Amino acid sequence: MFTEPQQAYLGQIVRTTQVIAVALILGVAILGAVLVFIVDLSDRAPVETPFISMFGITIGIASIFVAPQVSRMVVAGMRRTLVAGKSIRAGDSSAIPEEVGKVGELAHIYQINQIIYRAVLEGAAFMNLTIYMVEVQPMGPAIALCLLIAMFFKFPTRSHMENWINAEMTTIEQLRSFEEIGSHA
Repeated sequence: MFTEPQQAYLGQIVRTTQVIAVALILGVAILGAVLVFIVDLSDRAPVETPFISMFGITIGIASIFVAPQVSRMVVAGMRRTLVAGKSIRAGDSSAIPEEVGKVGELAHIYQINQIIYRAVLEGAAFMNLTIYMVEVQPMGPAIALCLLIAMFFKFPTRSHMENWINAEMTTIEQLRSFEEIGSHA
């Protein structure tokens, strides 16, 4: 389905996306390990009324549902730009090679989608770990661990990216067809 230059370009993008995903995951894992296994908080009693912890738990649970929604909204906006026939990377210094075409733009949208999804979860995990330092409630690291596990879902792989790009290409063509039908009516 993809040409040789497109295959090479997709390989670069998926490797970069994987490195970014691992970095986001490791940031949470390392801070969590340091707080739970290295920092001695045993001299501090847990806060009696853990208001901040309850807020952190709420944000943590909400982020599991919000992360995919936010990334989908960003993708939808970028998809509309492509449907309109415009480039999402206009004025970008790292131009996509001409022989890669729209596949390259879709690969970058995939990358942004993956980063945003994990960044929302990472922020909530860091928040819960930070709250753990303040209130010493064991729920903080537990929520952070759940968010860390969620960060592994839909890990960027070559086949996942190619399937996503193929589905997006189909969606964009269908949306263009609908716009043409609407403009003729």
